Amino acid sequence: MIKINKTYNKVKDVFVAPKNAFFFGRWRKSPGLPIWRRGNYIKIFGKSFNLPIWLSFYIFNWDLFYKTKWTSYDFRYEFPPTFGIVFFGLCFYWWKYWPHSEHESSDHYWTSILSYLHGEKPGDLFETMKAEGKWTTYNKDNIGTSYFTLQQNYLKPEYWDEYDEAVKKYREWQETIEYLFEHNYEEDNNT
Repeated sequence: MIKINKTYNKVKDVFVAPKNAFFFGRWRKSPGLPIWRRGNYIKIFGKSFNLPIWLSFYIFNWDLFYKTKWTSYDFRYEFPPTFGIVFFGLCFYWWKYWPHSEHESSDHYWTSILSYLHGEKPGDLFETMKAEGKWTTYNKDNIGTSYFTLQQNYLKPEYWDEYDEAVKKYREWQETIEYLFEHNYEEDNNT
């Protein structure tokens, strides 16, 4: 069974479907695709021999790759759902992606789905917003912080009212946290 839609099928009533992408070409020259450097091997009389890459055969069939970082609810998206076949040095890949703008990425989309499915309260948009992580990012231009946030355009239109309510609740929650932090900080400095 192909696993590429396994995670999305759990949220297809709420989230907009990701797009399909396909690639066919040389396996080792394909940018952004998973690469296993070592080819297949065979054993003859107890000795292992690596086969040349053109004789390698693989089937990649996985669901969304992710890890948790600091807590069990701090999700990090790694790789999209992918199905691929490598044969005679050629590959065919099929994967899912979020067609993002320059201000968002597939990372945000998949992390939002992970938080929605596996967060502290699965299926709750407010808890999904609270669970979104952040970490320091490094690139050639600057060092900054990336925030993963649930965006309205990830959801189907019939969930936009629920999203708006969750945003209001989230802003109230943030104000409460900031108020408590400021007052606790002032008390700590006065003592």
